Amino acid sequence: MPTPTPLLARSMSRGTNVSAASCERLSGGRADAARTRDALRVSQPDNLRFTVGHPVPTRDHAALLASYHLLLGLADDCVRVQVTPTEPTSFFEGWEVTRAAFVARMASTLRHLAYLAPSYSRLDGVALARTLVDHVITFAWIGGSPKERVPALLRTSFKSLLAKDKRSRERGVPLLENAPRERLRAYTREVNRELPKLPRLSKEADASWRERVESSLPESLHIVDFQGLYDQIYDQYAEFDHPSTLGLQVFVHLGGSPVSATVDGRPERNLVEDLRPYWIAVFAFSEALVVSNLASGRPRLQPLQQTLQTIGTMRNLERDGRLVVTETADGTTTIGVAFEDERTETPS
Repeated sequence: MPTPTPLLARSMSRGTNVSAASCERLSGGRADAARTRDALRVSQPDNLRFTVGHPVPTRDHAALLASYHLLLGLADDCVRVQVTPTEPTSFFEGWEVTRAAFVARMASTLRHLAYLAPSYSRLDGVALARTLVDHVITFAWIGGSPKERVPALLRTSFKSLLAKDKRSRERGVPLLENAPRERLRAYTREVNRELPKLPRLSKEADASWRERVESSLPESLHIVDFQGLYDQIYDQYAEFDHPSTLGLQVFVHLGGSPVSATVDGRPERNLVEDLRPYWIAVFAFSEALVVSNLASGRPRLQPLQQTLQTIGTMRNLERDGRLVVTETADGTTTIGVAFEDERTETPS
């Protein structure tokens, strides 16, 4: 039996009692000043007490969170950049800064998906997974030809910021100072190309990366292409991310005879479906790291390939019921491979 792969330490949360007195201490004794600004007054603020608790990971999350841990470790190698300009700039004109910022943004989303996963929140996982896929596709598109495509991102971003500034100025509160505002306006006059919509981005990203990405990813982590990411994930799950009956249906329980609908504040539960968006994030972020490697040499190819192979192996072992999760007395969780007679039933 191979040496188990270390997993993130599992920490248990404890309830926290909060009162008006403790809030005053945390705010540096400014409780009285805060009360004078409040439109509503609490007659007995010291009686306001509640407990804050957070869901903690279980064995269901072992392979998932181990995968996140490995991927985020690789991302650390991609985000350390420092550039000192010689003239006024937004800093995003250079691909190196924009590339690193993209990876940092995507890594942050993945990290917060890890925080959310123990709640089994399917819909909120979908929302963050779609955000991640949006950034992965855009990142891959720009990385295919940075010199030509970074300006398109900047012009689209600057136009949006200028429009917001204009509306805010009409309310008497400018968002931009005059000097940076003029620089942005000059840039949008000089650059004509804008960022295409996501379906086109995914198609053109495929033209740049499909064969190279598929040759670098283990088969267990293959997502057909960036168009597949858009069609099968971003577009497919849009109804769950926006007000729709599909999203609301998760909270409507049907049962009885005659059939009645019950809403009790709790969503329906299905382990596979609840964790699906969190695994989608693994696949999407893996492709982003492969693009980053091919575009910049970071993360290095060998640890990237080893990490993706390890994740694919863990995922397959979990599906086969051969993944052994062991929790020690100090809260550490380890992962190993079960012998044939130690298999456990695991939903696929």
